[in-house]
Amino acid sequence: MPVKEEIQTLQEELLNQIKQAGMQGIPKSDLKIQARSLKMKAFKLLEKDKSIANLGTANDTRYVLKEFFLPLEMACKLIEKNAQTHQLNLLNRRDLVKGCKGALNRKANQAIELLVKEKKIIRLKRGKNLFYLHSSSLQPFMLVQEPVQTQLEVKDVFNAYQKVKQRIGFSNVEISELQKELKVNITVLQEFIRTQGRKGKAILSFGDWSLASQDMRDAAIYINGKAHLLVRFID
Repeated sequence: MPVKEEIQTLQEELLNQIKQAGMQGIPKSDLKIQARSLKMKAFKLLEKDKSIANLGTANDTRYVLKEFFLPLEMACKLIEKNAQTHQLNLLNRRDLVKGCKGALNRKANQAIELLVKEKKIIRLKRGKNLFYLHSSSLQPFMLVQEPVQTQLEVKDVFNAYQKVKQRIGFSNVEISELQKELKVNITVLQEFIRTQGRKGKAILSFGDWSLASQDMRDAAIYINGKAHLLVRFID
């Protein structure tokens, strides 16, 4: 086999391995690449054209496909989770960004600014020191709280699904669009879809992550580390 074709074959094999790892990524050591081999050349070419990227550090690599290389979005989710976990405690920056390594750490400052701007976390200043608090910590002190719907009726969801399906002309609809139609909390809808999926009444599809809006990505349901953007209901 000519060298060029062999490299292309090796690239396909590497892409398949990395694809199987999903958003969690795979350590470079698990790819079993020997130094100065054709496989190493194939790997470096994939890095050069940005088909793959390292979410981790140089010593603790986590390679993912380019569509899963979303360090800012992932840093935002991890930072907000840290703030939620310590809901009633003031966190300094070190505790707030705990777990952000490699590419996520490089996007940590930008993620903090974004979360503050979106009012998901609150920044407080004490002297020269900055502290952070999750916005939900203030909810008990609100005078008026809107009721949160925790359960969905099958007929309501199926009616909303039919409306979205007719509007877009496809059976596989975006979970985010279904949420907008129902006007419910996304976690409630996601749990409903999972329940219907176990009953064989809902089928999830990947969709195209690289073309997905932020709303679509936020509404995604993850199964084995892989994001599913679309759902189809079966009568």
